[in-house]
Amino acid sequence: ILGEGTQPSPSVTMPDLSVAKAPRLSLVVRPFTNLSGNSDEDYLAEMIAEDVSTDLSNLPDLMVIGQASAARFKDRGVGAKQIGERLGVRYVVEGSVRKLGDVIRVSAQLISTETSSAVWAGRFDQSVQDLALGQEEIASRVAEVLGAQMYYAESARSLRERPDNPDAADLFMRGYSLWRKGADAHRAEASALFEQALELDPKSTSAICALADELINSFVMPEYHNRGDENLLERTRPLVAAAAAIEPHSQRGMRAQANLLRAQGRWDEAGALYQTILEIYPNGLSSYRLLGFTKMALGQAEEAIQLLQRSIRLDPLTPFNRASIQRIGNGLLLLGRDEEAIEWLQRAIAAGGSAPPPWRAQCNLFLASAFALTGQSDKARTAIAQANRLWPFATVRSLPPTMTPRGIPHPLYLEQMRHVQEGFRLAGLRDHAEEEADSGVAPVGGLQTDLVAPTPRDVPGVKTIRTAELGELLAQTTPLLIDVALDSWGYSLPGAVGLQGIGHGAAFSEALQARFARKIHSLTDGDKTKPIVVFCVNSERFTGYNAALRLAALGYTDVRWYRGGVEAWEVNGLPESAFVLQAW
Repeated sequence: ILGEGTQPSPSVTMPDLSVAKAPRLSLVVRPFTNLSGNSDEDYLAEMIAEDVSTDLSNLPDLMVIGQASAARFKDRGVGAKQIGERLGVRYVVEGSVRKLGDVIRVSAQLISTETSSAVWAGRFDQSVQDLALGQEEIASRVAEVLGAQMYYAESARSLRERPDNPDAADLFMRGYSLWRKGADAHRAEASALFEQALELDPKSTSAICALADELINSFVMPEYHNRGDENLLERTRPLVAAAAAIEPHSQRGMRAQANLLRAQGRWDEAGALYQTILEIYPNGLSSYRLLGFTKMALGQAEEAIQLLQRSIRLDPLTPFNRASIQRIGNGLLLLGRDEEAIEWLQRAIAAGGSAPPPWRAQCNLFLASAFALTGQSDKARTAIAQANRLWPFATVRSLPPTMTPRGIPHPLYLEQMRHVQEGFRLAGLRDHAEEEADSGVAPVGGLQTDLVAPTPRDVPGVKTIRTAELGELLAQTTPLLIDVALDSWGYSLPGAVGLQGIGHGAAFSEALQARFARKIHSLTDGDKTKPIVVFCVNSERFTGYNAALRLAALGYTDVRWYRGGVEAWEVNGLPESAFVLQAW
């Protein structure tokens, strides 16, 4: 008997399995057909289909019908439309398997249950020494491509059906479809779509994690103009926390956390979390690539190369493989396997024809080092010339040694990079930027967002100090030395404080500005007259210049910009010491 005011429970009904009510990203993988002519190999087709189904079920937001139900439709006499109505899915995956000697060949197609037409079809070949491993790898490859094709199909569908009234899921799928293309312009547009999705649904973990990942990419990648912008990390932290609160143990949420740790230069923590992700989600393809990058930074190039090879094998057609190929080449060079490095770096250059100039320049720089170390001097000089045409700011002492603008190199990685540096010297790369070089650039009073470029000789409202003058100042007093530490090798002037991120040209958010002011107040004991010397790596980085302007704007009256930076100090044979970065 219902009490007064009690609402009756809703009636319990069977789910509506009509295609019209099917989730946008829903499918079933039919048992694959064995085409080998040997019925003893039927099991192989069945196992590959089951593995594809399992791998697809790990993709975010994708509903995959269980194999017990899928097995009912092994008979090809039942069409896709009928399956759609029986199971309530928008797509059917069909496929065939043929074993040809040491090769497994899988053909697969994605079929719309509404139209019975193939949305996509493809063929995959896998050489096998170990049949179980080959079966696992080819299933992962098929699932990755099928998942991406579903996003493409649903993105196109939403543009057709809801061009002017998209919901959060529409916007995410459109953004993901663009992001998969890999081009910079597409990625910027994808980020805008993820932002719009979050405005409609702040709890969309798909959009949260996608946006967090792209903010981190912008922060980390050297070809992005906003590389190292602290505002990006400031925006990313709450996104990562939100994803962890909504889906604590999801693959995408954990990966966003690991990506943030990597961006902060917290290599050991990032590596441990990527490893955990792969233990839980062994087919998380991007996690292989990201763990490979992290292992490289930890000086574990041998392991890194194996992980990167696997990421390429599992997703051979993604545009992001150019980064994996490049890092394999770099890793071989770090290990002293110079001849092998040449082959991979040339492959990276060929794959990165549309990549930004700084990326292509770095490929050519490492290639020049490998050529020089193998005695191919003419080819080394040609590669250096090409690198300088693309990006004329590299020196032996300042080529970015890390893979993120935060943190300092791991000792093992730093030791390996010395081998690469020796190749740079042999190839004829200039040793350093001249402290007194007159670039002809007029000083301006505003922050500069193009961080790597020839600097003016002076900063408006700030004193410029040269190496000899700095030596005299240090003999007379104890100024606060601030190394902005962009692309630092982990060594600096004795007693210097490392404050990464304060030299970027983007305006700080209100919260960041307050943090910056508190940090400097702490370091100076609130004394606005304390001498402060700020610097970076050399005279072709605006980070020290920008930091000097920020300090002057806070009201500090004795700020000096050491234009020559760490390179000039080294070239003059003056002592250095290892230093620790400080948080702010």
